[in-house]
Amino acid sequence: MKKFKDQLSIRWNLFSYFLIFLIFLLGLLWIFQVGFLDSFYRSIKKQNVERTAAQVIRNYKEDQGLASLERFAIENEFHIRVVSNQGILISESVGVPSIWIQDILSSQYQRIYLAAYQNGGSVYIQINTTTPYIGDNSEYITYVSIMDDTTMVVIQALIVPVDATVSTLKIQLFIISGILALAALIFSWFVSRQLSNPLILLNQEAKRLGSSLEMHPFDATGYREVNELSHTLNEAHLSLKEVDTMRKELLANVSHDFKTPLTMIQGYGELIRDIPSEDNTENAQVIVDEAQHLGRLVDDLLDLSRLQDGIDTLNLETLYMDKVLADVMGRYQSIIGLNQTIQIDGVAHYLVNGDSVKIHQVLYNLVNNALQHGGDHVSVTLRCTKIKDHVRVEVIDNGPGMDESESQRVWERYVRSETNHIREKIGSGIGLSIVKHVLQLHKVPFGVNSQVGVGSTFWFELNLEKEETQT
Repeated sequence: MKKFKDQLSIRWNLFSYFLIFLIFLLGLLWIFQVGFLDSFYRSIKKQNVERTAAQVIRNYKEDQGLASLERFAIENEFHIRVVSNQGILISESVGVPSIWIQDILSSQYQRIYLAAYQNGGSVYIQINTTTPYIGDNSEYITYVSIMDDTTMVVIQALIVPVDATVSTLKIQLFIISGILALAALIFSWFVSRQLSNPLILLNQEAKRLGSSLEMHPFDATGYREVNELSHTLNEAHLSLKEVDTMRKELLANVSHDFKTPLTMIQGYGELIRDIPSEDNTENAQVIVDEAQHLGRLVDDLLDLSRLQDGIDTLNLETLYMDKVLADVMGRYQSIIGLNQTIQIDGVAHYLVNGDSVKIHQVLYNLVNNALQHGGDHVSVTLRCTKIKDHVRVEVIDNGPGMDESESQRVWERYVRSETNHIREKIGSGIGLSIVKHVLQLHKVPFGVNSQVGVGSTFWFELNLEKEETQT
């Protein structure tokens, strides 16, 4: 059953729900109008009898006499008697034809009074007499209610068979049910179409989204949820287009970065193979350097993948920033260009909390970026400053700088100033993206301040150790 239901479209599901609701309403109508009509009729008749008896007694006790007795009898088609417990008739009013009156013998009143008294003041009784001309299936109900110690009110009402009424109702219900069924079918079909059409259109557009990102925006309208879903799908569409664009750029750039060292390795290998005199240490070192470059590229891609997937975890410890900066500067002193410089500005006697390996990785990538894009005469400065309970670490260069739009996208993979791809001499080209994910993993603020023609400052903050804050 569930499998069959899952195969139905939303339109037919809604239509079937409306039909089930219609069948339920019509069934309810038939049950109450036909099946329980006789029970309802008897219950209402008894309630009316009891209410009339209470009004008669209240008028009697308020010294209004029995003047309203005739009005009660005529309005409700009752036979009302006020009698003593000895059977003496005090007052009587008849609201039904006299031939329908069911006589009560005088000798029965004392027994009737006693039955009402034992039942708490009122009782329904069965009178064993016959009344002609009212039909074999008709019956009387007789209700007795005590007025005082010696007086009681006796009300008799005729229960008319409802068979003829039920037959009439059945005919009417057949007609009404047919009209309602037709109207409900039309209404259900219309409403199900109105509710399902926007979702069907969105589903069709979403299917096309899976095969092609070049499509018109989702513009289905209807009710609020459909508008919100359309808006969400449009945002997903834009995000997928951006991801697709980045994927294409990534493939092109990674292919370029792989192809260049592979070409050099192949070229120098063939040179050494074909020309024995070129088999020297210098050419062999070129092959080694390019192989190491390929290894760094692969390592950075794997690091970035682990960071994006949330696989990497932090090993937090206390770091001495003066030692960290000295390590970074010492690594680059021997490999930077002839006219390039790297230095530490001021002292950095700060103890911070962080992952040593990953913080070193962040600084290496920031320095790589500064040396790569700063030019042949770039000067890189490492600086630490204390800001309240944080330490700000800055990597400053006097390179060409970037405008605001480039600064906002600089953390993305393979984003280059003015969109030019330049082969990294030291890093892999995805260093800033790794920096971003490592610092996000540390949950610390970071950013870049850059001005065209002046240079760039990449910065991040680390939590200062409490002991250092107190000193």
